[in-house]
Amino acid sequence: MGRSHEIEYIPLKIYEYCTDEILRREGELLEGFFMETRDADRVISYNGKRFDSTFLFIRGIYHDLDIPQWILDRKIQDTIHIDVLYFLSRGYYDIKFSLDFVCRGMGLKTPKAKYDGSMVRNMFIDVRHKEISKYCALDTIVLVYLYMRLLKYMKINCQKQTEKASESQVNYCLNLVKELLKLNSSESEIKGLLSEIEKDTAAALIGLLKKLKEILRNA
Repeated sequence: MGRSHEIEYIPLKIYEYCTDEILRREGELLEGFFMETRDADRVISYNGKRFDSTFLFIRGIYHDLDIPQWILDRKIQDTIHIDVLYFLSRGYYDIKFSLDFVCRGMGLKTPKAKYDGSMVRNMFIDVRHKEISKYCALDTIVLVYLYMRLLKYMKINCQKQTEKASESQVNYCLNLVKELLKLNSSESEIKGLLSEIEKDTAAALIGLLKKLKEILRNA
């Protein structure tokens, strides 16, 4: 038998201040952001995979917007969306470092001396929207500096994660190329070239050659 507990309902009163005009402007802001980042090669955030992208996803649905694939598709998000906190914590979100803590540890100035996240709610209620914008803009700027400081380490990390094509993939690609183009020579040269491509690239190439083979067969 479990014990019973009384539950106290505490409403999130900040929604009392979200007027129709503010909600309309939120939709416009999100739509503009989605348009700007839709074709981005890289999106940088701090705790963005855990919080920001989920929040953007939920609010995008609320406003019935066309949400970018880097938010919707987890596989794309893992290649385009670079979460600096996730990188620093080695993928363990239970290890938490605030942006202020990390930046101070690396000698970077942060806006936290004047503002911090706990103040945003009251600033919003007091209609101090410009101050909130300034706080967010300063956070963005310091994140850029932090990302640039870490970039060379991220490149090393990415290089270690990539895999070369397996031998079976290389041989399969080779057989497809030989069959399609009727190649009977320079096999070692072609195989050496195919051995340099990455595993994901080899898989994509196999799919492409299969389609090409089918097209030529039915031509």
